[in-house]
Amino acid sequence: MNKNNFLKIKLDILSNNFVPNSFISKDKQTFYFKWIMRCDSKKLLEIRNSRYVRIMMNDTKPISIKEHNNFLLNYSDLPRIDFIICDKKYNQLIGSVNLNLTELGLEIGKYIGDKNFLGIGIAKQAMIQFLEYLQLYFPQCSFFSKTKKENIINIALNEKLGFKFYKKIGKEYILMKMGKK
Repeated sequence: MNKNNFLKIKLDILSNNFVPNSFISKDKQTFYFKWIMRCDSKKLLEIRNSRYVRIMMNDTKPISIKEHNNFLLNYSDLPRIDFIICDKKYNQLIGSVNLNLTELGLEIGKYIGDKNFLGIGIAKQAMIQFLEYLQLYFPQCSFFSKTKKENIINIALNEKLGFKFYKKIGKEYILMKMGKK
């Protein structure tokens, strides 16, 4: 997959506002997805910049509102797709799933940024819906997940989703892979 092809697919799904299907958590709450640019930036950064989310990210520093707004200004040219997970009952932002075209390939990411929503299966159900969605637009593609070795919960979740260990990346990370290629 090259950047131009990725951006053509992104433009099509973004202009048509195609999003993954909504889902229900273990405790019977309904969640849905919004494109990142259709979310309140301040509320989004509150969950993205929470300490327990940042410590598992490649870049652990908080994102400023200025950085986020610059990101949104250039979003259509970035080889990435970002959806925010929202609670239907309260319309609350609680996490994110994303796909990035990196030097590793099509790389997925996810986080739940509100601790009140941990442990009820949201990350798993969100990723199931997201991966089904990605298969529609990126058929026959492999997906990768770069994860810190100590993030045992994320590694276990990736395994439940069908990712397999692929290789070590330096001392801190492992790369997991799902797909044929």
